[in-house]
Amino acid sequence: MRLLSGLFSSQRVPSSRNRFLVLDMGGGYIKGGILNIHKDDGFHGEVLVCKKERRETFFDDYRTILSYEELRGNILRMLSALRGAVKEDIPKNVILVCDQLFVGVRSFVLKEYREKTKGKIDQGELQNILQHMYLEIQKQVSKESNNDTKIVDTQIQELHIDGYAVENPIGYEGKELTVNVAVTYIPQTNIEIIKKITDELSFDSVSLFSDIFCAQFVHSFDGSAFSRDSFLVVDIGEYTTQVCLVKGGKFVKARYCNVGFSNFIKKIASELQIGFTEAEHVAIQYARGGLSARSHANIDSMLSHEKMLWKNSMTIVFEEMGELSKLPAKILFIGGVSQTDFFKKLAAEEEDILSFFESGEAPKLIETKKAFPFISGQLDTASSNAYYNIYCASSIFRVNLRENGTSRSLRRLLK
Repeated sequence: MRLLSGLFSSQRVPSSRNRFLVLDMGGGYIKGGILNIHKDDGFHGEVLVCKKERRETFFDDYRTILSYEELRGNILRMLSALRGAVKEDIPKNVILVCDQLFVGVRSFVLKEYREKTKGKIDQGELQNILQHMYLEIQKQVSKESNNDTKIVDTQIQELHIDGYAVENPIGYEGKELTVNVAVTYIPQTNIEIIKKITDELSFDSVSLFSDIFCAQFVHSFDGSAFSRDSFLVVDIGEYTTQVCLVKGGKFVKARYCNVGFSNFIKKIASELQIGFTEAEHVAIQYARGGLSARSHANIDSMLSHEKMLWKNSMTIVFEEMGELSKLPAKILFIGGVSQTDFFKKLAAEEEDILSFFESGEAPKLIETKKAFPFISGQLDTASSNAYYNIYCASSIFRVNLRENGTSRSLRRLLK
């Protein structure tokens, strides 16, 4: 259904534009990559290089508003690292990936009653209907968030005419059009900060995606159509843990808690009286089972409070999904250290957590995809989780570019 999302607003992509800068703005790190689109090869995409830089304000308290100075400094360091790796100019078209620290995501179901019920729906009428729905979503988002926010991405997931599902409503008759649409929205303050930086750096276009949407897309898209699979996406970041519910291949809702990997790192640094970087190394070795039995037992005991905090936070997140009955018995873990046994056990052994799943037993753990829709490049095992969002965003961007014939995301969204 994403072929319809371009109807909200679109801009023809000049054939000369074929290289894109992809930036993943996480809570602890900023990751960057360069995407090359081969238009003479069916819009095949290739990620040429990936780099990451630690955010300078990593020790700051949790916040949802971007820092202009900090973000600008990190992007400049990232551009320098990428420029050194590829030995050529950095693309001026940028794709931004943000997590729920800085953007909001949710889904809406909207209905529109047609004035001319006997006539067939044409392109103009559909455009008007979708535009009216877009304005209604913008109104609801602004009201519910209690601040000035703007929708920056829309993904139409399902469309019905008089209760019957259709791929494309053009040419159909009917009275009632129902659309299930997922949206990404961002506070106006963050929009102005991103706009100021991208203007200063002379970027030509700006796209923005939610990391949750990107992961959901890649694992619901099988190369030609969308699957009907149901699963949870659990994204373990430095500051937060995000959870996304996908049912029947469609995004339902997302929640997050303010507990991430940094809670464990800070505890180790405090208890062992070592620096943060050294503590991070110890925490990663612990999570991956790389410590001696004695050291592992000591760290395990040391982190008992943090593990309980994470479990309790996840329980609250799952409770917020409660009106949807039992959760799917599959979990996809993403994030820097999410594929380690440590976090898999945290989510699969706690009785309070297991009670939310369909079987009441440990959910099946889904492996992150090794191949991405129409995207190639070197994503080695050691860095696969760190750069996962770069590849996911590249995939969703390429599919939108190919299937729409236009890119509603490749434009100056942040005016």
